[in-house]
Parts: sequence; structure tokens; C-alpha cells
Amino acid sequence: MSFKRSLSIDPSPKDKQTTGKQPTGQPNAERETVTLDHLEKYGIKRVSVDYFLIDGFRYTSLEDAVAQAKRAH
Repeated sequence: MSFKRSLSIDPSPKDKQTTGKQPTGQPNAERETVTLDHLEKYGIKRVSVDYFLIDGFRYTSLEDAVAQAKRAH
């Protein structure tokens, strides 16, 4: 079973490098804003993931979800 972590992407201009101070576990630490430009710069590809839900559980494999459904029903 897999879990998806969401990432918010700010489509702001290249010259916007930081968002100011944000909590990171360290006081007064600055974090770089992730922009669509970063995806292109580093060759990162965004892909969608399908989830199959059964009995309160989430599966990324249809075969696993069907197997669980057969066991449960």
C-alpha cells in the first residue's frame, strides 16, 4: 500500500526565491519556494496516481484492491 504526499507548487516568477520565514523545526530558517521553474530546471516530472479504495484502505494496484474485495466479501 502506498501513500501520496502532496506538494503545493507556486507558479510565481523566477525572481521570487523565498517566501520569508516559515516553521522548519529551526527558528528563523528560510525555505525556498518550489516553483514550476524548478520542475523544468531539475528535470522533475509530475505524475498522477490512481488509488483504489476498499473497506477504508487505499491501494495503488487494482489487483491488490480486487484481492482484498474478494477476501472481504
